[in-house]
Amino acid sequence: MVKATIGDLLDGQLDGHEDTRECIIYVVRDGDIVLYIGKAIRVIERLRSHLGSGTWGWTGTSQLGELIKANLPVARTWQIELMTGEDCLLALENCTGYKYLTGPDGIGYLLLKSTFLENGMRLEERLTATNVEELECELIRAYHPCLNSACNLEPTPLPGHYQIPWNNLSDPAGDAVAEWLMPKKKVQRRRKKNQE
Repeated sequence: MVKATIGDLLDGQLDGHEDTRECIIYVVRDGDIVLYIGKAIRVIERLRSHLGSGTWGWTGTSQLGELIKANLPVARTWQIELMTGEDCLLALENCTGYKYLTGPDGIGYLLLKSTFLENGMRLEERLTATNVEELECELIRAYHPCLNSACNLEPTPLPGHYQIPWNNLSDPAGDAVAEWLMPKKKVQRRRKKNQE
C-alpha cells in the first residue's frame, strides 16, 4: 500500500512513483472519515481527473474534486491510500471478519461465504485480488464513504466542519441538485407541482 496526501498529489510527488503501478484501488480519507473509494488502472491519473486535470476524459471536477478544492489548504493533509488487490483483501479481512486464505495454487482470497450442500459438497464464495469491481464494492460496503453512492446503502454523512461546495445548489431534500441535472421542461413541471 502506498500512503500519500492530497498535497503530494497536487505537488506532483506521486508522478511516476514506481510503487503505484500495481495499485488498482484508491481511498481518500480525512483521518477516520473515508470520503471516497475508487478504482482505476492508472490511479494517479484518475485522482487527478477528480480535480479536472489529467487525461481521463473527464471535462470537469467531480464531487470529490469540488470538496477538495473547497477545503484547501486543509485538504492538502487528507490521506490517499493506493492499494493493490492484495492490500484490499488484507484491509477487508481486518475490517469485516472475512477469512483470508491461500489456495493450493498459492493465490490468496477472502472466503465470503461457505455453504455445505445436502450431498456433502462445500460451496464457497470467494473474493480474489483480481476481481477489481467486487473489491471496490466490498470496500465501499465496509467503510461507507461519504461520497460514494454505488454499493453504499449507508453513506457516512459529511461532518459539518467541511466546506461543502454543492450546498448552494441543493436544499435539504436535494431537490435543487436533482433539478440541476434534469432537463429544463421536467424542472418546470416539478416546480409547478411543488407550488400547488
